[in-house]
Amino acid sequence: MVWVVIGLSLLTLVLLLWAIPQGTGPGFWQAQMGHLLAPARKDLSATQRQVLGDMVRLMPGILAAVMALLWALAAVMASRWRERFQGIVVPQRVFRDWVLPEWLIWLPVVTGLGFFLPHGSAWAVQNLAILVGGLYLLQGLSLVHLWFASRGWPLIALAAFYIGLILLSQFLLVVSVLGILDRVFHLRRRLAGPRS
Repeated sequence: MVWVVIGLSLLTLVLLLWAIPQGTGPGFWQAQMGHLLAPARKDLSATQRQVLGDMVRLMPGILAAVMALLWALAAVMASRWRERFQGIVVPQRVFRDWVLPEWLIWLPVVTGLGFFLPHGSAWAVQNLAILVGGLYLLQGLSLVHLWFASRGWPLIALAAFYIGLILLSQFLLVVSVLGILDRVFHLRRRLAGPRS
């Protein structure tokens, strides 16, 4: 499941960076956003237009990361439906075992440095950084699932966590960092040890 999601999200990123814009780069996405915001342009300040212009440069990475989240959700739901069709009453909880390959740990560092490069030369690296952050967000969420299970907390507590995550979306970055820390320090081994 991990490799399929990584492959599909990288393919999406390549399509959004080069195939769909047909080599025009971030100008394509800025033009699209300009068309969408044309009716509201007079209501936006110059600062707001500048922020939107900078954000739209990261649209390919954001869309690829969202697609990775949706594909992971679809894979988890499909595995649960398969279990039900096979008559497995107790779910296997495959998402708790989501772990990115160990050699990918260098990617957050390399792509994170892309945000300090000039915008023109680092456009693809910055979008890749958003996608890598989305993949490590999945690992962080997997660790949270494992932690809730190791504590024996009810499903309503996990639902409350997700509601809080939606309301305070800044914590998505915290969960991504948690995923990176899990990959570096193998935090899930410490959680799985007492449970097994």
